[in-house]
Amino acid sequence: LGDGINLLEETGKIGVNGQSSGRIVPADDVLNDVAAVIIADSTTTFPNEEWLLGRAPSAVDARQVFNTMQCLGPQTEHVVFLSCMGAKRQLPLLPRLDANILFWILDRFGALSAKRQGEELVKEAAKRFGFTYSIVRPKLHCYETGWAGGLPPDAFEALQYEAVQLVPGDLIDGETSDQTAAEALVQCLTQPAARNRDFCVANTRGPSPSGPEAWDALFESLTEMEKQLADSLR
Repeated sequence: LGDGINLLEETGKIGVNGQSSGRIVPADDVLNDVAAVIIADSTTTFPNEEWLLGRAPSAVDARQVFNTMQCLGPQTEHVVFLSCMGAKRQLPLLPRLDANILFWILDRFGALSAKRQGEELVKEAAKRFGFTYSIVRPKLHCYETGWAGGLPPDAFEALQYEAVQLVPGDLIDGETSDQTAAEALVQCLTQPAARNRDFCVANTRGPSPSGPEAWDALFESLTEMEKQLADSLR
Protein backbone atom coordinates (compact mmCIF):
# COMPACT_ATOMS: atom_id res chain seq x y z
CA LEU A 1 0.00 0.00 0.00
CA GLY A 2 1.70 3.17 -1.16
CA ASP A 3 0.96 6.35 -3.05
CA GLY A 4 -1.42 4.62 -5.45
CA ILE A 5 -3.76 3.23 -2.80
CA ASN A 6 -5.24 5.00 0.21
CA LEU A 7 -7.39 3.48 2.91
CA LEU A 8 -10.53 5.48 3.39
CA GLU A 9 -13.07 5.42 6.21
CA GLU A 10 -16.59 5.96 4.92
CA THR A 11 -19.82 5.33 6.79
CA GLY A 12 -18.06 3.07 9.26
CA LYS A 13 -16.50 0.87 6.57
CA ILE A 14 -12.95 0.75 5.29
CA GLY A 15 -12.45 1.03 1.55
CA VAL A 16 -9.58 1.21 -0.86
CA ASN A 17 -9.40 4.08 -3.32
CA GLY A 18 -7.57 3.23 -6.52
CA GLN A 19 -6.46 6.71 -7.53
CA SER A 20 -6.22 5.83 -11.21
CA SER A 21 -9.90 4.87 -11.47
CA GLY A 22 -11.36 6.86 -8.58
CA ARG A 23 -13.32 3.74 -7.60
CA ILE A 24 -13.73 2.72 -3.95
CA VAL A 25 -13.86 -0.99 -3.18
CA PRO A 26 -14.00 -2.75 0.21
CA ALA A 27 -10.49 -3.14 1.58
CA ASP A 28 -11.37 -6.64 2.76
CA ASP A 29 -11.86 -7.67 -0.87
CA VAL A 30 -8.33 -6.48 -1.72
CA LEU A 31 -6.41 -7.67 1.34
CA ASN A 32 -8.24 -10.71 2.65
CA ASP A 33 -6.62 -13.25 0.33
CA VAL A 34 -3.12 -11.77 -0.07
CA ALA A 35 -0.10 -13.65 1.27
CA ALA A 36 2.06 -10.56 1.84
CA VAL A 37 1.57 -6.82 2.20
CA ILE A 38 4.06 -3.95 1.89
CA ILE A 39 2.93 -0.79 3.67
CA ALA A 40 5.02 1.93 2.04
CA ASP A 41 2.90 5.03 2.45
CA SER A 42 4.30 8.17 4.05
CA THR A 43 3.54 11.85 4.32
CA THR A 44 5.52 15.03 4.78
CA THR A 45 7.68 15.56 7.85
CA PHE A 46 6.48 19.09 8.48
CA PRO A 47 2.97 20.56 8.25
CA ASN A 48 1.60 21.53 4.85
CA GLU A 49 -1.72 21.53 3.00
CA GLU A 50 -1.73 17.71 2.81
CA TRP A 51 -2.17 17.55 6.56
CA LEU A 52 -5.40 19.55 6.26
CA LEU A 53 -6.66 16.92 3.79
CA GLY A 54 -6.14 14.00 6.17
CA ARG A 55 -2.50 13.23 5.37
CA ALA A 56 -0.94 14.08 8.75
CA PRO A 57 1.51 11.48 10.17
CA SER A 58 -0.98 10.29 12.79
CA ALA A 59 -3.48 9.55 10.02
CA VAL A 60 -1.07 7.92 7.57
CA ASP A 61 1.28 6.00 9.85
CA ALA A 62 -1.05 5.19 12.73
CA ARG A 63 -4.76 5.14 11.82
CA GLN A 64 -4.18 3.89 8.27
CA VAL A 65 -1.86 1.13 9.50
CA PHE A 66 -4.43 0.17 12.15
CA ASN A 67 -7.12 -0.04 9.46
CA THR A 68 -4.87 -2.15 7.25
CA MET A 69 -4.23 -4.63 10.06
CA GLN A 70 -7.99 -5.04 10.56
CA CYS A 71 -8.46 -5.97 6.90
CA LEU A 72 -5.87 -8.74 6.71
CA GLY A 73 -7.18 -12.26 6.38
CA PRO A 74 -6.01 -15.74 7.41
CA GLN A 75 -3.97 -16.05 4.21
CA THR A 76 -1.61 -13.25 5.24
CA GLU A 77 1.84 -14.62 5.99
CA HIS A 78 4.07 -11.55 6.04
CA VAL A 79 3.79 -7.76 6.42
CA VAL A 80 6.56 -5.29 5.53
CA PHE A 81 6.34 -1.79 7.02
CA LEU A 82 8.26 1.28 5.86
CA SER A 83 9.36 3.08 9.02
CA CYS A 84 12.38 5.37 9.41
CA MET A 85 15.62 5.88 11.30
CA GLY A 86 14.96 7.47 14.68
CA ALA A 87 11.50 5.98 15.14
CA LYS A 88 12.64 3.56 17.86
CA ARG A 89 14.82 6.02 19.75
CA GLN A 90 13.78 7.62 23.00
CA LEU A 91 14.13 11.28 22.03
CA PRO A 92 14.19 13.94 24.77
CA LEU A 93 11.40 16.46 25.21
CA LEU A 94 13.89 19.28 24.68
CA PRO A 95 16.65 19.21 22.03
CA ARG A 96 20.22 18.25 22.89
CA LEU A 97 23.30 18.88 20.80
CA ASP A 98 24.12 15.22 20.29
CA ALA A 99 23.92 12.58 17.55
CA ASN A 100 20.11 12.56 17.72
CA ILE A 101 19.50 16.30 17.19
CA LEU A 102 18.39 15.80 13.56
CA PHE A 103 15.93 13.10 14.61
CA TRP A 104 14.53 15.46 17.25
CA ILE A 105 13.96 18.06 14.51
CA LEU A 106 12.30 15.51 12.23
CA ASP A 107 9.98 14.52 15.09
CA ARG A 108 9.13 18.11 15.99
CA PHE A 109 5.59 17.64 14.62
CA GLY A 110 5.28 13.93 15.40
CA ALA A 111 6.47 12.28 12.17
CA LEU A 112 8.84 9.80 13.87
CA SER A 113 6.42 9.16 16.73
CA ALA A 114 3.72 8.22 14.22
CA LYS A 115 6.12 5.80 12.51
CA ARG A 116 6.87 4.23 15.90
CA GLN A 117 3.14 3.84 16.48
CA GLY A 118 2.84 2.12 13.12
CA GLU A 119 5.66 -0.26 14.05
CA GLU A 120 3.92 -1.21 17.27
CA LEU A 121 0.61 -1.79 15.50
CA VAL A 122 2.25 -4.13 13.00
CA LYS A 123 4.03 -6.08 15.76
CA GLU A 124 0.85 -6.38 17.84
CA ALA A 125 -1.13 -7.63 14.84
CA ALA A 126 1.62 -10.11 13.94
CA LYS A 127 1.44 -11.56 17.43
CA ARG A 128 -2.35 -11.68 17.37
CA PHE A 129 -2.85 -13.10 13.88
CA GLY A 130 0.29 -15.20 13.54
CA PHE A 131 2.00 -13.62 10.53
CA THR A 132 5.64 -12.52 10.39
CA TYR A 133 6.81 -8.94 9.85
CA SER A 134 9.73 -6.85 8.64
CA ILE A 135 10.27 -3.22 9.67
CA VAL A 136 12.56 -1.27 7.35
CA ARG A 137 14.09 2.04 8.51
CA PRO A 138 15.61 4.26 5.81
CA LYS A 139 16.44 7.92 6.48
CA LEU A 140 13.11 9.71 6.66
CA HIS A 141 13.96 12.91 4.82
CA CYS A 142 15.53 11.02 1.93
CA TYR A 143 12.19 9.91 0.57
CA GLU A 144 9.86 12.59 1.92
CA THR A 145 9.00 15.93 0.38
CA GLY A 146 9.52 19.19 2.23
CA TRP A 147 12.26 21.66 3.06
CA ALA A 148 14.28 19.02 4.94
CA GLY A 149 14.54 16.74 1.91
CA GLY A 150 17.73 14.72 1.42
CA LEU A 151 20.01 14.18 -1.54
CA PRO A 152 18.47 14.05 -5.03
CA PRO A 153 18.35 10.53 -6.53
CA ASP A 154 21.11 11.10 -9.08
CA ALA A 155 23.50 12.32 -6.37
CA PHE A 156 23.99 8.80 -5.00
CA GLU A 157 25.28 7.59 -8.37
CA ALA A 158 27.38 10.72 -8.92
CA LEU A 159 29.03 10.33 -5.52
CA GLN A 160 29.45 6.56 -5.99
CA TYR A 161 27.35 6.12 -2.87
CA GLU A 162 25.32 3.12 -3.98
CA ALA A 163 26.54 0.30 -1.72
CA VAL A 164 24.04 -0.79 0.94
CA GLN A 165 24.39 -1.23 4.68
CA LEU A 166 21.84 -3.09 6.80
CA VAL A 167 22.07 -2.68 10.59
CA PRO A 168 19.70 -4.30 13.11
CA GLY A 169 17.60 -2.07 15.32
CA ASP A 170 17.76 1.72 15.14
CA LEU A 171 21.42 2.44 15.74
CA ILE A 172 22.81 4.37 12.77
CA ASP A 173 22.42 7.57 10.80
CA GLY A 174 22.98 7.88 7.07
CA GLU A 175 21.44 8.70 3.72
CA THR A 176 19.14 6.30 1.85
CA SER A 177 18.15 6.57 -1.79
CA ASP A 178 14.60 5.91 -2.89
CA GLN A 179 15.81 2.98 -4.98
CA THR A 180 17.63 1.37 -2.07
CA ALA A 181 14.67 1.81 0.27
CA ALA A 182 12.30 0.30 -2.29
CA GLU A 183 14.61 -2.64 -3.03
CA ALA A 184 14.99 -3.39 0.70
CA LEU A 185 11.20 -3.49 1.09
CA VAL A 186 10.79 -5.91 -1.80
CA GLN A 187 13.69 -8.10 -0.62
CA CYS A 188 11.92 -8.57 2.72
CA LEU A 189 9.23 -10.61 0.94
CA THR A 190 11.63 -13.47 0.20
CA GLN A 191 14.52 -13.13 2.67
CA PRO A 192 14.21 -15.57 5.62
CA ALA A 193 16.58 -13.38 7.67
CA ALA A 194 14.12 -10.46 7.38
CA ARG A 195 11.34 -12.29 9.23
CA ASN A 196 10.34 -10.75 12.56
CA ARG A 197 13.19 -8.28 12.30
CA ASP A 198 13.56 -4.49 12.30
CA PHE A 199 16.61 -2.84 10.77
CA CYS A 200 18.04 0.34 9.28
CA VAL A 201 19.10 0.61 5.64
CA ALA A 202 21.57 3.22 4.40
CA ASN A 203 23.80 3.80 1.40
CA THR A 204 27.57 3.78 1.73
CA ARG A 205 30.43 4.40 -0.69
CA GLY A 206 30.77 1.69 -3.33
CA PRO A 207 28.79 -0.05 -6.08
CA SER A 208 25.17 -1.13 -5.65
CA PRO A 209 24.44 -4.78 -4.74
CA SER A 210 24.87 -6.86 -7.89
CA GLY A 211 22.15 -9.47 -7.97
CA PRO A 212 20.25 -11.63 -5.48
CA GLU A 213 23.40 -13.13 -3.95
CA ALA A 214 24.59 -9.73 -2.78
CA TRP A 215 21.28 -9.06 -1.07
CA ASP A 216 21.33 -12.55 0.45
CA ALA A 217 24.68 -11.74 2.03
CA LEU A 218 23.45 -8.41 3.37
CA PHE A 219 20.47 -10.00 5.11
CA GLU A 220 22.50 -12.91 6.43
CA SER A 221 24.87 -10.39 8.03
CA LEU A 222 21.94 -9.04 10.09
CA THR A 223 21.82 -12.26 12.12
CA GLU A 224 25.54 -12.12 12.84
CA MET A 225 25.41 -8.45 13.81
CA GLU A 226 22.53 -9.11 16.21
CA LYS A 227 24.58 -11.84 17.91
CA GLN A 228 27.56 -9.51 18.22
CA LEU A 229 25.37 -6.75 19.69
CA ALA A 230 23.83 -9.17 22.17
CA ASP A 231 27.28 -10.40 23.24
CA SER A 232 28.52 -6.82 23.72
CA LEU A 233 25.62 -6.06 26.08
CA ARG A 234 26.28 -9.03 28.35
